[in-house]
Amino acid sequence: MERMKILNEAKKQFASKGDKFTLDVIVKKQKISKKTIYRFFESKDELINEIVRDIFKEVFEACRQVEEDESLLGLDKIREMLCIIAETYTEFSVANLSKIEYAKDLTDSFWKMIDNIVLEETQKGEIRKVKTEYLRFILEASIIRIDECKNISDKREFADEIVCIIVDGMR
Repeated sequence: MERMKILNEAKKQFASKGDKFTLDVIVKKQKISKKTIYRFFESKDELINEIVRDIFKEVFEACRQVEEDESLLGLDKIREMLCIIAETYTEFSVANLSKIEYAKDLTDSFWKMIDNIVLEETQKGEIRKVKTEYLRFILEASIIRIDECKNISDKREFADEIVCIIVDGMR
């Protein structure tokens, strides 16, 4: 129970401050001692690594569910998966996530799923030939730019619109 409280609070702090959050904030917000944190995590780095693993595990699982959803057409699956990724990148910041050295390996797993669907849909003639690495670049660069803009009130809505533009361009 305490471990989950620590992880949940650390995830909130990571979402707002990246790896710049302090353990003192978690201690204060959860009304626990630092000793309690260190009982579960050897260091702040270990805590951050666990947060990032959890984030990408959730993204991978959500993408896998979309991939297996027989009621969705291929392009709809791509749209849903890109929305899941965009929302995660918007919430946790691509820049913060990419600081974690093994994050690319974790993200490669769900981009591979998208790549497989793109290949299938291209072979069926449903979409034009598209390189998944370009989709990835466009989405990630757009989300980074959204993060930089302070005057965007609803970053998720903006990210969803970017996904629509990307997917519509695949037809």
